[in-house]
Formats: sequence, C-alpha cells, structure tokens
Amino acid sequence: MELESEIARSGNPDSSQKHHALVWFATAAAAIVICSAIYYVFAREQLFRLERYEYWSDRFFAAAKPLVSNPETPESLISLIGDFNNLITDERAPVGVVNVFRAKLERKDKKKSEYSPDPSFRAFFEKFPDLLHNAGVVSHAGLLAASYAHWVMGVQARAILADTFAEMELRRNEISDTADVKDMTRAYRGPSLVPLIIRR
Repeated sequence: MELESEIARSGNPDSSQKHHALVWFATAAAAIVICSAIYYVFAREQLFRLERYEYWSDRFFAAAKPLVSNPETPESLISLIGDFNNLITDERAPVGVVNVFRAKLERKDKKKSEYSPDPSFRAFFEKFPDLLHNAGVVSHAGLLAASYAHWVMGVQARAILADTFAEMELRRNEISDTADVKDMTRAYRGPSLVPLIIRR
C-alpha cells in the first residue's frame, strides 16, 4: 500500500517527460515563427531599398547620358557626374551626405558656398537649355540613389536631404552645388561608372 501511495504522489514519469517535450517544442516553434517574421520584415525593407536604389540610379544614368555624350559639355561638369557615380556605388556615401548637408543646414549665416562655379557652366546651358533639366535630375537622382546605398545610414541621409531640398526650394536655390559633392567625394570614393553611362 505504501508503494502504491508513493507512485500516485510522484505521478507518471512518461507523462512528465512528454509534457516537458511539448513545452520545449512549443517554445522552439514560437522562436522560429518570431525569427521568420523578423527576417520577412527585414527582407521586405531591403527589397524596397534596392528597388528605390535601382530607380534613382536609372534616373541618374538616363539624365547623365545626354550630358556625357555631348562633346561640348564642360570637363568640370563631366567630373561632377563622375563624382556622383562614385557616391552611388559607395556604401559609405550616406555618411558623407549626412555630414556635408547637416553642416550646411546648421550653418547659421546660411551663406552659399564660397566655391565659384565654372563660368563655362552658364555658357553651356545657354547654348543647350534643354540639358539644364538633365543637370537638375542628375543632382537630385545622384544624391537620392547614394542615400539608398546603405540600409542604416541611408534613412538619416534621406531625412537630411528632404530638409535640405525643402529649405533650398523655399529659397529658390539650386538643390546642390559642385562644392558639396566635391566635399563628399573627397572622403568617400567608389569605382567610376562613367563608361556605363555612355554605353546605355
């Protein structure tokens, strides 16, 4: 009688093991579901980022092609397009975008850069006014494509660009100038894609 009473108190060993196995299985299944959900969200965000990177890169290349293929395009403008190419292909480019344009926004005197644009720019666009729009798209698309080069810093870069674009739009200034791009590309360089622009 005492043995039967002790067995009754201790319960069925097989049942206890099954219970622990079920708990472990449920925990593992829940962890897998959570990890899968996190991965799905991350993959979806990465896909969106790459789609936008491709979109703005294509806009940049399409706008740059007529400028690069025109034999009268100033060398300084060709060099500027090459600098944008460097930014687009460098994952560190958003860091440069943030540093340069945040300093521009924080500049209390709000003065323009002391850099003086090449006089040949004005003469070129007076002769080819239709290409002025292309130059604007190159500036916009080049910076936006570069902002999608990194999935973390790109978010801050796009926020800074949105602020900069809005401020300059209100002031009716150019979206960017050569000095800004030169500042970024001095620190963040990547392989040049100028030949790809010509071949597209």
